[in-house]
Amino acid sequence: MPHTILEELCTGCTVCEAKCPTNAIAGGKKVLHVIDPERCIDCRACGRWCPYHAIEDDYGEVVPYNKAKDVPRAEVIAEDCTGCDICVVVCPFDAITLVPYDEGAFEHQFASHMGDNKAYVDPKKCTGCQLCEDVCIKHAIRIDYGHRDGPSDYQQGMIFHGAYHGGNPTESSNQFLRHI
Repeated sequence: MPHTILEELCTGCTVCEAKCPTNAIAGGKKVLHVIDPERCIDCRACGRWCPYHAIEDDYGEVVPYNKAKDVPRAEVIAEDCTGCDICVVVCPFDAITLVPYDEGAFEHQFASHMGDNKAYVDPKKCTGCQLCEDVCIKHAIRIDYGHRDGPSDYQQGMIFHGAYHGGNPTESSNQFLRHI
């Protein structure tokens, strides 16, 4: 069941629409927004960014809002990243690129792997939608919600059902991929 926008709280600010990775949200400025249940993958990105607490998850709970600086972003676990680029392809915000180990932010982290490409997440573009985390077969991209050491609640069954089962992407990833 998809997320829903609470009519009495939505101001039409358009933040949720901009942060939705599947373009499941429609509405105009200062107009009530709606979520297309066929496109919604229950990633919670819209709710985490909604300053009016106007988005409910499929359990009827308001998705907790985070200030922009506090929205969890994807992070790469360098030693697990193979540079396969699946995360780059699936990211609808162009927040992920492959970079050589000896460039940019990874210089100090990846000195032992010089010459290899690894995923790099631009935190300014990442919305925390979990698509990259969901499709990574090596579990090399994680989003830390501050309450877990292992897979997220979503991966354990609430929304996502693990990153891969027998080599097949999860239902939510398949749903997203059908729309791109």
